[in-house]
Amino acid sequence: MAEVQFILQIVQNHNLRKERVFLNKSNPLEALDDAQLIADYRFPRASILQIIEMCAPLARPTTRNQALPVSLQVMAALRFYAKGVFQRDLMGITGISQSQLSRMIMDVSRRIVSQAHAHIRMPATQDEIMYIKQGFYALGGFPNFIGAIDGTLINIQSPSRPTEPLYIGRKREHCINVQVVCDHNQKFLDVVARYPGSTHDAFIWRHCELKNRFLANPPNGYLIGDSGYGVEPWLVPCFVNPQNASQQAFNVAHKRTRRIVENAIGMWKNIFRRIHKTGGALIYKPNRACQIIGATAVLHNMRRDLNLPEDLNFEVEDEDLNEPIVLPKLPENLITQEGTRIRLEIVNGFFQ
Repeated sequence: MAEVQFILQIVQNHNLRKERVFLNKSNPLEALDDAQLIADYRFPRASILQIIEMCAPLARPTTRNQALPVSLQVMAALRFYAKGVFQRDLMGITGISQSQLSRMIMDVSRRIVSQAHAHIRMPATQDEIMYIKQGFYALGGFPNFIGAIDGTLINIQSPSRPTEPLYIGRKREHCINVQVVCDHNQKFLDVVARYPGSTHDAFIWRHCELKNRFLANPPNGYLIGDSGYGVEPWLVPCFVNPQNASQQAFNVAHKRTRRIVENAIGMWKNIFRRIHKTGGALIYKPNRACQIIGATAVLHNMRRDLNLPEDLNFEVEDEDLNEPIVLPKLPENLITQEGTRIRLEIVNGFFQ
């Protein structure tokens, strides 16, 4: 089961308008070729049809003559995720009112997130684990690694008080702090999108479901993370103050390997501009913003499975370079002692 955590969405009943009027727009699936569809909607025709099928439950029974077709709901949501357009801009493209657009974007987002278990998951079989380990070893010479972990900030509109201060992140903007774990191919293995921007990466890790799984059933391998994380038997950060040439060599290889998760985050935000800083803040309440973030994470993995071309000219948001990391003060215990032993074992075995 995928351990993808998203903040619970409170579903409220909405009164439907008595009359719906739609403009006669040509169907993009018929009017555009795959190259144009990928440019505007991020997927080729066959994949868009699969997403439409995934969202088939959104075709609710209605007594009205012109219910919104699922295909239209999906196409509008994909355009919203991909191009970073605001709902008022989509109105001119789709001929749908802003209130309807808001509702259907959330409906599509919730539906995609409900299918996350099929697309975002940690490796389970020995073949899957070995494949990822070999991939990470090829990146930087690190043995036995099964994932790279990092946090990233995604801007949202200012929430209402009294929770508003909690969402102010390191860059003094309102945001969600999203934890991701990816493999060597920049595919997400685990995503946690539920914490306010002021939350430290280490706090999210300590309280996430994946950490609880590792505690109950230690994995056959390690995660690689930056110095914001404490050393654990299953999470290996770099040395904050390397003491010798071996530890320095370890840190160089560590940074080269860890770059994969920073690239994955950069690619994700670049493809889905609605969650990129240049797209402006998500004009949604935090719980709804988290649903949109989760949906784009699922779609990112679907693109990786399809091996679709990515624009490599994106900016990697290395948030750790902007200001010094304040490490949380954790008591020394058996977990950190065992993690320290494992890290030194890697140094002595591979970086002497």
